Formats: sequence, C-alpha cells, structure tokens
Amino acid sequence: MTTLFPSSYSLISFLVLIFFFFFCGGMPTSISSFHLELSSSYISGICDRTVDRSFCLRFMNSTAGIRAANFIGAGKITLTVSDQKARETQKYIRALVLGRKTTDPKVKQSYKTCLEKYGDAIRSISVAKDSFVTGDYDTGFTSTTVAQRDADACNHEVTAGPARGGVLGERNKYLSNLLDIVLVILNLVGG
Repeated sequence: MTTLFPSSYSLISFLVLIFFFFFCGGMPTSISSFHLELSSSYISGICDRTVDRSFCLRFMNSTAGIRAANFIGAGKITLTVSDQKARETQKYIRALVLGRKTTDPKVKQSYKTCLEKYGDAIRSISVAKDSFVTGDYDTGFTSTTVAQRDADACNHEVTAGPARGGVLGERNKYLSNLLDIVLVILNLVGG
C-alpha cells in the first residue's frame, strides 16, 4: 500500500508549504515578489529608493507593460527604454558635433566627449540587458552603474563647461533617472 507521505521529511515539507499558502497569503514574499505583477505598493517601494521619486512614479505608471510585469520584466523594460533614449541622445549629440551652429571649439569638444561617453553607455546598457537574460544580476548592476556614470559625466561636461546644459542636460538627467530605477530593481532582485 502506498502512503501519501512516505517519510516524516515529506510531511514536514508539505505542512510548511500549506502554512505559507494559508497564513502568509501565498509563497514567501522574498520569492514571490519577483514573480508576481507589480502592484502600486511595489512600484512605490521601488520609487522610494530612487533619487527622483516623482520621475520614477511617472515612468513606472505610464510605461506600457510595467504594471503587468514582475521585477525582472520591469527591469528589462526600463533597460530597453534606457537603450532607446541613449541612442536618441547619441544621435542628438552627433548632430550637435556636426552642426554648423556649434562654432565654439570648446563646446564642440564637450559634445565630442559626450558622444564618446554615450557610445560607452550604450555598450554598457547592452551588457546589462544581456545580464537580465542570463540572470547575472551582479554584472547587470555593474554595467548599469557604468552607463549611469557615463550619462552623468556627459552632464557634468556640458553643465560645467561652455555648453551650459540645455536640452542635452535634460536628456542626460532622464537617462540617469531611468538607470537609477534599474539599479534599484537589481538591488531588490540580487540583494
């Protein structure tokens, strides 16, 4: 005759599982929170840890697919948007470098430095995107940090120098804020 629980170990495992489902509302939070849809409280929790909470809330609540995604999915979506914004900004900077309106050699050099930084940022974002696929969140964190530093370095270059920020400064800040969201998610997933 086959028993339902062949050993006391199986019985204990079964009872622990039942306990979590009935008394904890499902699986333990540390496991299930990475696999369930993002609720408003999870989004708020992510945004509370970012540098610009209001930016984060606007982005997370208005970006297609974020609310239906889990933590990993939200990170992937945010990195995809980061990649798009970085590429758009790189094109914008290239136009500034090649444009006839930029006549000051110091300003032009600032833009060239930014162009280089954005090339580096795009490569780092690509590595971070790959790390979400492989589950190597430490590499993802490092790559995202490097990309954010590149955007911040460009921002410093244009705000501290003769270029004086403007639209490029706003674009740098936008990318940096996006990458900050990714870093918070990676801390929650990998930490």
